[in-house]
Amino acid sequence: MEKTINFLTRKQYSGLFFASTILVSLGILIVTIGGSWDVTSHLLNRPETFFSPSHTILYTGVAIALASTVIKFFSWKNLPDETKSQHAKQVKLAILGIAVLVVVVVVVGMEVKVEVVFDLETLEVVALVFG
Repeated sequence: MEKTINFLTRKQYSGLFFASTILVSLGILIVTIGGSWDVTSHLLNRPETFFSPSHTILYTGVAIALASTVIKFFSWKNLPDETKSQHAKQVKLAILGIAVLVVVVVVVGMEVKVEVVFDLETLEVVALVFG
């Protein structure tokens, strides 16, 4: 019989870790779709609010990715030591990625005029390089 930790077995934590990895990817995909739609709306000068559909999709993706990263971290903490060490870089990268995503969404959500600091060509190059 498997040892139970925090109401789940190690095997269940392993499954939860895998599922959270898939959900982080799904959240990032949703952020990409919502962000693309939002950029298109801005380029077309369409009026929008905080609750416009593109923003709702964008924020939903961030919420899914953030929640999945938290689940990923706590399930990783309860994996067996030999498995935990194999996934350490993956977890650290997910935490770093979600931190950057949240900062970018907050900064862009505040409608900070980044073109004051960077010219349009620089922003296009950054967008092409980093996706």
